[in-house]
Amino acid sequence: MLFRSKMDLSERGEAVNKTDVVTLDAQLLGIETTPAQHIASVRFSGMIRENAGEAAQPFGEVWNLAKSASGGGWLLAGIQQES
Repeated sequence: MLFRSKMDLSERGEAVNKTDVVTLDAQLLGIETTPAQHIASVRFSGMIRENAGEAAQPFGEVWNLAKSASGGGWLLAGIQQES
């Protein structure tokens, strides 16, 4: 899994955490527009390696991004892990 929980991070202690993104694909799933905001869903998938010398593992996530219709930048509104 690309993102770790707070407990996972505390269990790691002082050990360095490095994730190598071996391959990365992105696919725009859709954009919805309301009077107040724009919402985009992007599927990221690929292969990651979290420890040197280990084989890369597949991952998949859908990121939901939101932007105010009145301007400003895109903000991360949520991440869904694919199983």
